[in-house]
Amino acid sequence: MEGEYKFSVERKETEDKIIHITHGYSKDKRPDLKQFVLNMVCWGDGDIPAFLELGDGNQSDKKEFAGLLKKFKEQWQFEGLHIADSAL
Repeated sequence: MEGEYKFSVERKETEDKIIHITHGYSKDKRPDLKQFVLNMVCWGDGDIPAFLELGDGNQSDKKEFAGLLKKFKEQWQFEGLHIADSAL
């Protein structure tokens, strides 16, 4: 993402839902661009999105995956298998 995005360094309780567009790890080798993260859970048959959540540009997968899976399970009640990469 390009441009200026204003936010305070310290988050307030009311800002928990606000994402911060900021520099993070760029797989495209573009450290000059700011980014945000889209966390998504998909169904295995057809890769249809079942749950998604926006996150900060510098969000760590290893810190967020467990919480994301818990939020997903609160909204969807089903018997099934969860498959994730090593970050979980």
